[in-house]
Amino acid sequence: MTQNPESQLYQASNPLPNSSATNHNPDTNAATAQDYDSDDSVFSLNDYNEDDNQLKVVTLTSNPGYVPSDASDGDCILSDCESDDNEFGVNSDNEHDDVLCIMDADMRANLYIPSHALVIFRVRLYFKNFTELAWAMRQHAVENRFKTYRHKFEKTRITVGCEYYKCPWFLHATKTRFGAMFMVKRHNDLHTCVRLLKNPECTAEFIAWRFENAIIDHPEINVNFIQSELRRMYGIKVGKTKLYRAKKKALETKCADHESSYRLIRSYAQQILSKMPQSLAVVSVVRYNDNEAATHFDKFVLSFPAVRDGFNSGCRPFIGIDGCHLKGPYKGILLSAVALDANNSIFPLAVCICGVENTVTWTWFLGHLKTFIGDTRQLTVMCDRQKGIQNALALEFPNAHVRYCGRHILSNLKAKHPLSDFKAQVWAAARASSKRLFEEAMEDVKKVNVAVYETLRKLPAKYWSQHAFDNQCKTDHVTNNMTESFNAWLGVQRNLPILTMLEWMRKKIMKRMVNRRQKAQAWETTIPGRIYAKMMKNLQIGSANSVCRASEWLYEVDDMGRTYIVDLEHHVCDCGYWQLSGIPCVHAMPCILHAKKDNSQFIHGWLKQDSYLATYSGLIHPIPDKTSWPITDGDDILPPLLRRPPGRPKKNRRRETDEVPVEKRRYRMQCKHCKEFGHNKRGCPVNPQNVNKRTRHYKSHENIQVSKKRKMVSEAGISGAREVVNMHITEGGSTTVSLGMQGKKIVTTTGMMLKVNDGVKIGIRRKDKGKAPAFPPWRTPSTMPL
Repeated sequence: MTQNPESQLYQASNPLPNSSATNHNPDTNAATAQDYDSDDSVFSLNDYNEDDNQLKVVTLTSNPGYVPSDASDGDCILSDCESDDNEFGVNSDNEHDDVLCIMDADMRANLYIPSHALVIFRVRLYFKNFTELAWAMRQHAVENRFKTYRHKFEKTRITVGCEYYKCPWFLHATKTRFGAMFMVKRHNDLHTCVRLLKNPECTAEFIAWRFENAIIDHPEINVNFIQSELRRMYGIKVGKTKLYRAKKKALETKCADHESSYRLIRSYAQQILSKMPQSLAVVSVVRYNDNEAATHFDKFVLSFPAVRDGFNSGCRPFIGIDGCHLKGPYKGILLSAVALDANNSIFPLAVCICGVENTVTWTWFLGHLKTFIGDTRQLTVMCDRQKGIQNALALEFPNAHVRYCGRHILSNLKAKHPLSDFKAQVWAAARASSKRLFEEAMEDVKKVNVAVYETLRKLPAKYWSQHAFDNQCKTDHVTNNMTESFNAWLGVQRNLPILTMLEWMRKKIMKRMVNRRQKAQAWETTIPGRIYAKMMKNLQIGSANSVCRASEWLYEVDDMGRTYIVDLEHHVCDCGYWQLSGIPCVHAMPCILHAKKDNSQFIHGWLKQDSYLATYSGLIHPIPDKTSWPITDGDDILPPLLRRPPGRPKKNRRRETDEVPVEKRRYRMQCKHCKEFGHNKRGCPVNPQNVNKRTRHYKSHENIQVSKKRKMVSEAGISGAREVVNMHITEGGSTTVSLGMQGKKIVTTTGMMLKVNDGVKIGIRRKDKGKAPAFPPWRTPSTMPL
């Protein structure tokens, strides 16, 4: 099997304007036909062709009480014959247009409009088709908390009633002569039944339809909220299993059509390029067989010119790249490139959707990214050394500085040396901003584990330690948390189809560009909030240091027995942190305060308000609905081949061995009886109120209770622990009780409570009388409604 990738880059085009028609709703002040197409109809239409649903000849017949209209009434009738878009009703130029226009106005006035509002049935209420009527009846049954009994449920007539045979509610509707339309002919809206708490009419399809918008807007919505809303709105109780099915149906039917997303990906790329011509929107397709005509989705990369211009003009030349798994039925990988703005917030740069994460896909993504951004600055790339990233960086960014994520390095060391605790020492070596601090931290690692020390020595320090990082990008990050934050920002959107996910990302970035630009314009200072908070924290920590002034710009600072030289003019400190991050360190901040100078002149230009505004100065153009997307040439793009991995699909991320597990509760449960943690007083094994409860919490108390019961039975004179005996107990009177003991349970034929041995109670169980009959005696199968 061979693969022939075919990539297509679409140029901008001007979409055709959408034409819209104007609707004219005629007045319905003319006389209407009463109960048309019913058993006692006034008018009748003859020569109706049932095969092609066409009206051949229309004949007007009148009953003795019908009086034809005069000329003035005819003008009123003709006023209903205005041109409109109504799909219901027949308008022609023959001599009987007045009858058809009357019927058209009558149907428009009594046409049912589907909505979430309360459904009220009435005679002469029209429905477009059988499905709409059936759905309205289900909605009415849920709203009124009863179950329908379907006597006739056919394509031409519907007769339903209440399942409770004494309830008089019923509805009868038949198909009219106007195509598939139905009309209610008879209806009794009186209910005398007991309303249901668990209504089977409330199906998963109904719940998905009712909460469709809420589930789509908030896919992370909890089923407990839906359950409470159903109880509040309709007074019914629904199980969680049905709610999970409803949530899945809502995501799959409305916006979770994964297959159609792949078919529309070419039109989406064309639409992006038509609105923003300089965008990066490339679709790559593949044929898995040379003789196969069908093309399957392979890769797709997306970025916008506003993001590129914001990165080049306002962001530091620092990019983090990573991949995360998509959770739809076709799976896949989402590759992302994320930058940092002047406030140290994530700034998404580009994304790529592909099937697997390897050297080919990373090279393809980084190659398009390099061509698109066109940045001539010296870039620094943060990655995690997984699945082809190193090879792709060597091919596409050979001159870029590369950093490896310290968290991934630590996790790899833990996997090889699980019995040693060297976490603090490794982090100290990674965050060492000077050569001296790095060597001291490495000596501590060597004392804990020599093998870990040798492994770290083989890895050059320029990839993972701060003291060897380049100082040009003004970033002190030793982890790839920026891309991890972006993956967490996506959240449950990774479950949605690719077009829905991409549109969600585009809208979020579009709104972020506007909101952050407006907020930055209202800042009182030129220093972003997070940068200013770091400066104040460094000032608080370094305020206790001894400062000695040598000149206007040179200072000597003593910190915990060590001396550091600070040069305010060139923004240099011996600790190395100021040069690396662009933010004054704990040694420089006391010197700035001593010199009484402005803080804003000692931070780098990439960390100021001007750079922040330049980052978010662009515009991401809105995109219309997919119904307006252009139709492109080429074969339909099919989804990628579905390769199901072995085992049960995993929903959650695999956690590290020393990682804190997810807590289901925000607090620790404490028992009010024994003051122990982990259970409450209802589950306390030593609480005397729980002695009769048979659950896993009371196993330790079970033997005590059985021994007490056996002792009381023996004191009462019962012999034979496994035999049924007769016992006479006198307590304010003589009572005969048949008791039996079998194993650890006391069985009896009565339901009374006996008091023996100074008021100690023995619970007496009722004897099982068997199951109830299948039908109550007052409602046998012969008396049930037909």
